[in-house]
Amino acid sequence: MIIPALLNKTVEEFTTQVEQLSPYHTHFQVDIADGKFVPNTTISLADLVPYFASKNRNVFDFHLMVEDWKVSLKQVMTFTNNVTVDAVLVHFGAIKDPAEFLTWKKKVNFPLGLVLNPEDSVEDLVKQYSLSDIPAIQIMSVNPGFQGAPFLPATLQKVEQLRNHNYRLKVYLDGSVNGHTIPEIVSQKFPPDILCIGSYLTKAENLVQREKELAHLLTEKREK
Repeated sequence: MIIPALLNKTVEEFTTQVEQLSPYHTHFQVDIADGKFVPNTTISLADLVPYFASKNRNVFDFHLMVEDWKVSLKQVMTFTNNVTVDAVLVHFGAIKDPAEFLTWKKKVNFPLGLVLNPEDSVEDLVKQYSLSDIPAIQIMSVNPGFQGAPFLPATLQKVEQLRNHNYRLKVYLDGSVNGHTIPEIVSQKFPPDILCIGSYLTKAENLVQREKELAHLLTEKREK
């Protein structure tokens, strides 16, 4: 499955990208960066309140690259009257108390998952959480914060490590997923379930052609 990852500075840019991509996609991941947890700042969830104030037919995930993830969860909860929230993803490294995270998981009305940065290990994750409690895990294949960061192929091993720990729920991969890296990603013994694609789609000069290229890359894998 493909989900466009939207990392925007303004609501206008966000709205334009959703409109441009909507003929091809109905599920989007919104990247929120606070300039503290990662060295970049995007639109805030508060900025998006007017956009999500009315019914929206699309499905959204929220990737929270923020220190104060609890405030962000409260904000996302206000969106759920008008939009389907499929997952909200909090960085493993931003959570100081795993018990607090699990308490919040029971409070919110959407699936709450975790994100592993390149430096985060699956072994550390399983020491602190029962994987059956985590409905989605996103693996960062770049150092997060900016689109266009270099791909880190060693991070692909984490998908296999999760499967070896009998994790059978959704695994996302996010970071430098493009025409050059997709063949390597999908050729793995244990490929991710979901590819989050940012600038390869959002900055395409010819989106129609880019979508065709993407479909070909994925079809080619299925036919082998």
